[in-house]
Amino acid sequence: MKMWKRFGILLKKRKTSAKSLPYVILTLILVGIVLSSIVLMVGYFYKITNVFENQNSLIDKAKSIRNFCIANYQTQSDLQKNYEGDSFEKSTIKKNNWGILDKVQFKVWNKNDTLNETLFIGEKRSEKRALYISNNNKQLKLGGETVIQGNIYVPMKNFDEFYIPQKKNDIKIAGNVKQSSERLPKIKDFSIAENFEPVDLSNLSSGYSNNFFATVKKVVIYDGVLENLKIEGNMIVESFKKLVIKGNTVLKDVIIVAPEVIIENNFIGTIQVLSTKKITIKRNVTLKFPSVLYVKSKKEGAIIIDEESVILGAVIGVSQENKSEINIKENAKIVGDLYCTGSLTFKGKMFGSIMANELYFNTNESEYRNAALDLKIFDLPEFTPQLTLFEGHKTTPRILKCIN
Repeated sequence: MKMWKRFGILLKKRKTSAKSLPYVILTLILVGIVLSSIVLMVGYFYKITNVFENQNSLIDKAKSIRNFCIANYQTQSDLQKNYEGDSFEKSTIKKNNWGILDKVQFKVWNKNDTLNETLFIGEKRSEKRALYISNNNKQLKLGGETVIQGNIYVPMKNFDEFYIPQKKNDIKIAGNVKQSSERLPKIKDFSIAENFEPVDLSNLSSGYSNNFFATVKKVVIYDGVLENLKIEGNMIVESFKKLVIKGNTVLKDVIIVAPEVIIENNFIGTIQVLSTKKITIKRNVTLKFPSVLYVKSKKEGAIIIDEESVILGAVIGVSQENKSEINIKENAKIVGDLYCTGSLTFKGKMFGSIMANELYFNTNESEYRNAALDLKIFDLPEFTPQLTLFEGHKTTPRILKCIN
């Protein structure tokens, strides 16, 4: 205002020359540009502040829903119906499963922003149960350099030692020895989504990703070989015959369904392999948490895990006639849980819990039923979550993995 007054006085006094007038106008334009910039900056500042406030509000609401889902997962079958948080009308909660994994999904929105999460739910690792062998009236025998951290449940209330030539026994058990029951706890079954959208393998080119809030996609492999592809998310890969997964394949959070599956050397991924006959894991394979190897057979089924491979999650062998076989070779590592209704040969290292009907060990000269040599089972920290594997088993829920 002062500038305009000054400009008026200058005009009235006719002291402003023709040469100085453009400079005055230029000054006024520059001042206008500066003032406009300030106004725009203030406007953008408030807009950005409002965006951040909305995002923070969404994050707070998502945290509230997440906590509600975890606290009420075991007791409420319909989480959406029983949720009584703020802005109920601006959120949705859905509870179902993904293979053997329990799954909770929720979406929350505010104005133009939306936040959604997919949670894979497990449970707290509460009991330090390292080894459980069902009571088959056969004395468990341990030999060699055996280390077991945690409680063991065995037939006949105790275990025996067995000796092989040129092998010294050094058995260390850091836990209680208890008598087991005749049957193993009943394992959960897996289920596959019935509603899905088929995808042609030729349309995948080199990769495909499907959000967990979208319709389940299924791709069928007809030639029995999966290679040089990247597939992740809400996808089922199925084969009606033996399926070979090459090491150059990238799979993340995907379900594999086939009668027999072979995963070749150096593969790295996060998968659930659901089979009716056999799963073979070759050398130096890494399956990240929470991965699952699950063979469910009518008669004989098998899981073989070769040397230097690492499985983080669960390895499960189930057969109706208790004839499933699991063979874990030297230097292989299992982190999580191993469950076998038949015979287990274990020469690797276990970090977590083993449950089996029977251990099996053989040499070139002889074989031993319900026996293990150099058995290594190490305890996992209590805060480590585990997959929910058993029917009717209720404990404190834990988040295994969160996908945004």
